[in-house]
Amino acid sequence: MARPSLPISVIVAEDGGETLQEITNAQVKVDGVELRLKEWSGWSDTPSVLGNPEQVPNGDGTYDDGPLFDGRTLILKGVAYADTSAALLRIERTFNRLLAGSIRSGVVKVTQVGIGDTDTAALLPSDVLFPSESLYPSEGGGESSLVDARQCSVRLGGPTTFDKTHPRRAEWSMSLYAKDPRRYSQTLQTGETSRYMSSGGMTYPRTYPRSYGAVGNNGTIECTNNGDIPTGVQLSILGAGLNPTVVLLETGERISLQAAVDGNVQIDTNTTTRSVLRDGAPYGYVLTSDSVFFQLPKGVSTLLFLADSGAPILTASWRDTTP
Repeated sequence: MARPSLPISVIVAEDGGETLQEITNAQVKVDGVELRLKEWSGWSDTPSVLGNPEQVPNGDGTYDDGPLFDGRTLILKGVAYADTSAALLRIERTFNRLLAGSIRSGVVKVTQVGIGDTDTAALLPSDVLFPSESLYPSEGGGESSLVDARQCSVRLGGPTTFDKTHPRRAEWSMSLYAKDPRRYSQTLQTGETSRYMSSGGMTYPRTYPRSYGAVGNNGTIECTNNGDIPTGVQLSILGAGLNPTVVLLETGERISLQAAVDGNVQIDTNTTTRSVLRDGAPYGYVLTSDSVFFQLPKGVSTLLFLADSGAPILTASWRDTTP
């Protein structure tokens, strides 16, 4: 695999809106404009720990706020060089619109490349490397590239400036704030299963009517979090089912819905944002009192999908995480 050409690349993308791509410290032009990153702070720092978190029982989870960290502020400063004054005007408008309209949230993606000796890189234990990191051998041998690709959700944390110093040159700055300061892998992992079905035997007393699914399905999804800290998981249930439940087997924590789910709706539970949506509308009122918005621990864990009846399908998705 060829070595990536960019030492660092920052992409700021608004959900469904504007995008600033390839803000780098390398010679890269996008639409006739080269965005050079001169100062970059707040990304490599570890976040502050929240003081005195209060325990909140039942459906609200263990603590009053998801991650036990304060937010993260990112500061980007740089220079824009344009081929024409029209190109500079276009990028100015993009800066002005980004995260400033009715949609104020987005994602910042940071990819960094480090060059080192192959022998040194080979000595690193596999669990030291963040999962989104990859080792790329150099074409000539003797060196390798260590790639770190992570992202976090942001909103504007202050004014965006764009000061023209020449018809084809401007200095710009942007302040971004991440309420959840954790940095997630840019690789989304997923797993899917139908509900658990016993491989044989009968239970009494019997209740009718009964529905039958695939014989012997274990109803589990194995989740691997190669990050440094626990990470949230998105749980999507599609298909008719009665009282669906997802259990984290390692801890016994569960998320249970006391409801008959129709076959043409989708239930999305996000344990990071602590939300339950039914086709995009709030649906948290069907949670049972013992439900907990659990986090996937570091390493390998297993989700068990249960339902009293029906043939629902569970899809779990998550990203490896570091502070």
